[in-house]
Amino acid sequence: MKFNIIFNLECGQRYLDRKGTIKKVARNGDSSAKIQEFPWMMSIATVDNNSNKVKNHCSGTVISKNFVLTAAHCFDNVKIESLFLVFGSDDLGDENQFYQVEREIDQAFTHPNYDPKYHYFDVALIKTDIDLDFNAGIYPVCLPEKASINVDNRRGNAVTLTGYGAESNENLSNQKLRFAQLTIYSQDFCNGRYSSAGSRFERIIQATLPQKFQSNILCAGYEVSFKIAIKCSEIK
Repeated sequence: MKFNIIFNLECGQRYLDRKGTIKKVARNGDSSAKIQEFPWMMSIATVDNNSNKVKNHCSGTVISKNFVLTAAHCFDNVKIESLFLVFGSDDLGDENQFYQVEREIDQAFTHPNYDPKYHYFDVALIKTDIDLDFNAGIYPVCLPEKASINVDNRRGNAVTLTGYGAESNENLSNQKLRFAQLTIYSQDFCNGRYSSAGSRFERIIQATLPQKFQSNILCAGYEVSFKIAIKCSEIK
């Protein structure tokens, strides 16, 4: 039985019980997440031609009842008609997800300065064909005001990375929602760290960010054997 809960709160609210209090979701020490923890997460999905199963193409973030924020590279070399939108699911392989709904892409807007060769301006908006109904599994994230974004002032802060997809290169078909805790580093640190381009990943970063980490790019990662694994995100 589904309960009709009136959601008239501001953005960024996580799973609420019927009394309106924050409810913690149990965790077993792994990186899997429940959709009620991150109800703004969604999947830009497609159907695998071989297995006929739904698979994640890209992750996105709900920002309103009819708009999703995602990356522009999600539309590189792909037909929009082959994609659809899945909301309210933390496991794309489970057909019995309580909050899951699907929508079609009405329009997709990539940043006018986006260049597929690089990671700069890698931002896109998707407009859904039908408005979403918000609930405990579908809710918009908060977007910071431009004036509040100062990467240097956020050095050392913890951030949470969420999305559907692979935990490693060996597990590229993972369809569960996952999360990781990262730390914000300064652009100077990240630029210096990847100036040598020692590993394959570092060479990819150097090739796709030829102007290095600029002031509008957030650089976050975690320490692995005295090395830093970096994730970058456009915040302009």
